[in-house]
Amino acid sequence: MKLSDKEIKHLLKGLDEYIAQNYIGEVRREKRFLNAAPLFAKAAQETGSADAACEPMCMQDLEAAVKNVGETFSQRLLRFIDESGKAPAEIYKKANIDRKLFSKIQCDSNYQPKKKTAVAFALALELGLDDTKDLLKSAGYALSPASVSDLIIEYFIKNGVYDIFTINDALDAHDRPIIG
Repeated sequence: MKLSDKEIKHLLKGLDEYIAQNYIGEVRREKRFLNAAPLFAKAAQETGSADAACEPMCMQDLEAAVKNVGETFSQRLLRFIDESGKAPAEIYKKANIDRKLFSKIQCDSNYQPKKKTAVAFALALELGLDDTKDLLKSAGYALSPASVSDLIIEYFIKNGVYDIFTINDALDAHDRPIIG
């Protein structure tokens, strides 16, 4: 979907407003961290030690958690591609990913992509925000309100704009690294 210059200008105006409303800057992050400190102190007081308040889960719980890991990034990506009804080549080309990297992802179910690769696939698949977050989570990532880049990506997904080049223009205009 190619956008007109007028549509792009309208989206970019809305983007700046979206960032201003949703960006968590340094001051807000520090305030949230300081508000959490009394919770740790209370837990330490109730258990008698700070170490007891932060003990890791027992080995049985850890083993159970490891056995119940959900879909890996590769598995989830391939499922989303299958559900899209599009050819895998169409998706990886639209994501601006080369065939060799896609083949590596296909062959290794434990492949760990870079965040921008996972985002590129979410955009190529035209996933909604919830599915994008799920795909990123399966790779160990998240869209953070503390990242202007993530807010830009989230903004365009919410507005149904999945063109990587349009999003890259917005990222570049805000001095952020581009996707692929």
